[in-house]
Amino acid sequence: VPIGCVLCGEQRMQPLLRAYDHRRKKPRWYYHVVRCPDCGLLYRHPGIRPERLGDLYGSGKYAKFLAGKYTDKRIRRYETAMAPFGALFTDGAGRRLLDFGCGNGLFLDIAHERGFACFGVDLAADAVEAARSKPSGAHVYLGSPADVPEIAAGGFDVITMWSVLAHLPRPL
Repeated sequence: VPIGCVLCGEQRMQPLLRAYDHRRKKPRWYYHVVRCPDCGLLYRHPGIRPERLGDLYGSGKYAKFLAGKYTDKRIRRYETAMAPFGALFTDGAGRRLLDFGCGNGLFLDIAHERGFACFGVDLAADAVEAARSKPSGAHVYLGSPADVPEIAAGGFDVITMWSVLAHLPRPL
């Protein structure tokens, strides 16, 4: 659905990147990454219809996608992003970490190995089931963080959101 800037409401936008399904002659999906000329926020256009958000993760195939060839790229992305934070991610002993949009728990596996008490939440039931099957997934929940008392209570030392904001209809 066409949207303006979710931060300042500006309707004008500067297209930066067109992302689309390269594997097919007729792409099944496409969107643009745009910049708001007023406040500079980068966002996805068109946006996701709020009522369709559950449809994106309800196919039962999301966990399989996350466990496929994309896995190695995701691990490299995590390690690259964690490196500048040094000690924040090196030793998690005695610290709680929430991965918002945890998928099948791949990042939780890394955090668990580093000693964090891991919590996760996701909208894909099959991915949550896959995450719960691992030692790092004892506290992985299906649904919205606000609906899970253990998460809504807060008290996390680290909160991560890997590839989440572009999937939300209203990221604010």
